[in-house]
Amino acid sequence: MTTKSILLKNPNDIRKNWLLNPFYDFLENKQERNAYKNLIKVLQAPTGFGKTFATTNCFIPKLFENDINLIVYAAPNVENIDSDSFNVAGGKFGYLFTTDVDEAFRLLKQDQKIILGLTHSYLCHSSKKCKTHRQQLIEIADKSAWFIEECHSWLGVTEQRWYQDVIGHATPHFGGTVYKLSTEILKKTDLVFGITATPTKQHRGVVGDDCFILLNDWCPVHERLLLTKWAKKYREYKGFIIKPYGLASKVQPVINDEECEEVLQKYITEHHIKNIKQLESLQKYDSNIVPKLSSLIACGGSNNARLSIHIDTAVDWLSNILGNNGYAEACQWIAIMTDKQKGFYNLLGEFTPATEDDIIAALNDGESDCQFVLVNNKGKAGINVFNLTGICSLRIRNPKTRDCTELSRQIIGRQTRLNSGHGNILSKEYEYNLEKMCLNYCIDYGVEPNIFYETLKIANTFEFCYPSTPSEHWELSVSEFDDLYTASWDRVKDIVRNLIFADQLCDKCPLHNKLSSIGDDFDFASLDKLFNL
Repeated sequence: MTTKSILLKNPNDIRKNWLLNPFYDFLENKQERNAYKNLIKVLQAPTGFGKTFATTNCFIPKLFENDINLIVYAAPNVENIDSDSFNVAGGKFGYLFTTDVDEAFRLLKQDQKIILGLTHSYLCHSSKKCKTHRQQLIEIADKSAWFIEECHSWLGVTEQRWYQDVIGHATPHFGGTVYKLSTEILKKTDLVFGITATPTKQHRGVVGDDCFILLNDWCPVHERLLLTKWAKKYREYKGFIIKPYGLASKVQPVINDEECEEVLQKYITEHHIKNIKQLESLQKYDSNIVPKLSSLIACGGSNNARLSIHIDTAVDWLSNILGNNGYAEACQWIAIMTDKQKGFYNLLGEFTPATEDDIIAALNDGESDCQFVLVNNKGKAGINVFNLTGICSLRIRNPKTRDCTELSRQIIGRQTRLNSGHGNILSKEYEYNLEKMCLNYCIDYGVEPNIFYETLKIANTFEFCYPSTPSEHWELSVSEFDDLYTASWDRVKDIVRNLIFADQLCDKCPLHNKLSSIGDDFDFASLDKLFNL
């Protein structure tokens, strides 16, 4: 591999400055640790920044150097626990990963360093077995550390009186179970950390009691232009209509079914399928290209039918769209993830149950048929699908408190993980450094710069399609996300061009910042003529 000089900040340096060093500094600062000993320490960074890698390869090994033998990794859902990442890092750093409490205690007796992955529902369940395990973990908390993954979820607010101000809507019952458990752990160790891309108002000290402290500052977009996918388009559609209800001539917003079906069809045909076909055309000139792309469709269920398309209806719509566009009926193109059902559908309506890990693996697998995942009450966090080309939301989010946008920003963030369009080459050969790949890939693999540029423009951009909302909640969420989370393609395209075409330009060249020969509306039909093939 060639190693041309790097022009922008190294991604590893960015992660060290904004995420790793604040954590290390805290561990070494006795005065700070004493001051914050009763608070949950929150680490914040955008989706795609490397929080999972930092946890498994940096935070955990560092903690095991400090007389710690057990680290509990607690998450909202099973799919938020990346078992593969823990197992791979464990092999490198000498720790073992399990999701079984009894196995964890057995291995601890053998002087092993253990990561125990559990869901919040298990940790806080009222069954006799769960209570026993919970008490056992509390008893050895002085020799352990805890990470609360996606802490904006079950640990976003501590008490019911703050719930609506922080989460956005009221709830008749909120026990704050994860926070109560955390306070028990904090009595024996100060090593209780939250991890999130969307710190809540209470995390930030805007609402409620002081129960949290942010350990690090937010890394601005201009510092990390090449660390995430870029936004190609945010497409808003007319998501609701006003209908009367009841006997008192009242009206209320209702999801616009006809518009949703039409928008889904346009998204699939004009974005998802179009992008795959373009990558297939480019693959003729670069055999490393993996044309497989995935899309997430946000749906609803029986309990929110007024403001969302039911997931069963969405499966029917999608099956018809795919069938009309040449997709084979017998293949399992569609996955669904709900609280009650997870698995794959073919276009004949035949269902095969599967686990969350199976579904995520299928979406990431370039050889798997599965291209679409439909979710209800899932997909808000921690689903690591690298080839997501976009999200089409068929669900209106309309919280009573409009500016509680954390969960909405989490949904948008699912699509921002880097994907050069070349499988694992970015991570394996270029250490997940996109700038390094832009500078060296064409020489390393003998690929024309035009081909690489077009591949990156398709594979590493996303479209978010969302419904208008009565209180403009989705609109506010998109605006905040655009400002704080990822750059647009328009913002980075000149930088990307300059990197890829570096050999063809000198610093004084008038085309250095604007290559007029490589436009955004590239003519794929001219590829054969361009390369005389």
